[in-house]
Amino acid sequence: MRRPVVVLWLSAWWLSAWWLSAWWLSALLALGCARAERYPPRPPAADKSNEPKAVPLIPADWVWLEPKPGPDLRIVFVPATAAEWSQLPGFWNVAPAVPLGLPTIHLGLEALPAVAGWALAEQARSVRIKVPRGLPDPTPWLPPGNPPTMAKWRLGKKLFFAEVLPISNAEPISRADRTACVHCHRPEHGFAEKLATNRHGNRNTLSLINVVYRKQLFWDGRADSLEQTIVREPHDEKLPVADRPARHAWGSIVAVIREDEDYRREFQEAFGVRQPTQDAIAQALATYLRTILSGDSAVDRAAGPGGLNADTLEAFLDDDLLKRGGLKRDTAARQILLGHALFHGKARCHLCHPPPLYFDGDFHNIGLEASDLRQLLGEDLGRFEFVPVGLKEARLRGAYRTPSLRALPRTGPYMHEGKMDTLSAVVEFFNRGVSARSNLFVAKPLLVSPGRARTLELDSQEKAALELFLRALDGGPVDAMIATPKP
Repeated sequence: MRRPVVVLWLSAWWLSAWWLSAWWLSALLALGCARAERYPPRPPAADKSNEPKAVPLIPADWVWLEPKPGPDLRIVFVPATAAEWSQLPGFWNVAPAVPLGLPTIHLGLEALPAVAGWALAEQARSVRIKVPRGLPDPTPWLPPGNPPTMAKWRLGKKLFFAEVLPISNAEPISRADRTACVHCHRPEHGFAEKLATNRHGNRNTLSLINVVYRKQLFWDGRADSLEQTIVREPHDEKLPVADRPARHAWGSIVAVIREDEDYRREFQEAFGVRQPTQDAIAQALATYLRTILSGDSAVDRAAGPGGLNADTLEAFLDDDLLKRGGLKRDTAARQILLGHALFHGKARCHLCHPPPLYFDGDFHNIGLEASDLRQLLGEDLGRFEFVPVGLKEARLRGAYRTPSLRALPRTGPYMHEGKMDTLSAVVEFFNRGVSARSNLFVAKPLLVSPGRARTLELDSQEKAALELFLRALDGGPVDAMIATPKP
């Protein structure tokens, strides 16, 4: 009798649970559903044409948070050691139009053919720069966070030549308060200027030729990258703010550029950001500056496996070099060979100016007497001031970066205060012996001996030969694609 009772009880419980579930479902449907009706007409949008448009402010160092642009032409440096270098017709080589289907040629292929197809497609999507003979491949000097592309390069070149850099923080920023990078870094003067010191202080304007190979910028190495250099205040001129006629106002350049619709479109193309940022401006300018290259000097062209010799050198001497020295071609070749031997031997120039870049990336105090203005302002510590605590060496007190010896005829006057107008004056300065002052420190006894200056003891013929060799290091002009503002 007990089993039928249990079955009846379970049946009753199941029916009750089913009825309750059905009741709750019906109630929910009744409450949650309503008769379908047409949506009412949308009210007209308010007219906001006269309202000020809000401009989202993006912190300068947050550009990496923004969406990146689509595919762009890469810029690839091709050194003289590469097999394709001799096949490139000129400095600037734009890839031909990409054939239909080439970007996806690698899809569906086996592993090895796919890699080859992908490489072919990528090569077709690039601008190839034929690095001048004598210069190393710039690629290892490129920062991974700012790979060069055509859109960034085009924008950076436009910014370099345009008068968009404010020299005052006054509001509003008038056109009279703007300048351009090219005003102080003139292509016709080796991307420097002929003034002894720049317009904002007491330092000589540094050339931008081959600046891609520099790891530390400014005379005192205060910046570690071109991107950092571009947005720093140039207080390295060491003049009180009140005495400066003008100063770079980088904080205001973003406001100037944001007013221009063309710039906003170009920043969108290059960086995927509609609103220009200080960080993106620095990246674009740095991309352009890294293509300012000059090499292919007579010494570079004549160099061979066995070194220089008079016969090969004679064939590569240009007329300007011969006219300046008033020498016949064979005589000039022998003089340059003598200067080359002195450079690497008796004069010991190569110890601070090793080829192929002809600078050592270090900082040296060469015993220059301070200018009257510097004596008035007090001692300039040079590199010593910006070396981190714990790494400050006595030799860096009053030390400045070693300049490159390439493009010398185009980049005078010379030294960090522009005190020497000619190369002959520079040679004579080292020949007679630097000033062995108490605050002259060098890593090696290159310039001074204990208690006295070290002279080079060059005679007049040797000094002339050394100067002629320095002139023979001057390469070809910077390519017109780089040095002129034309698109």
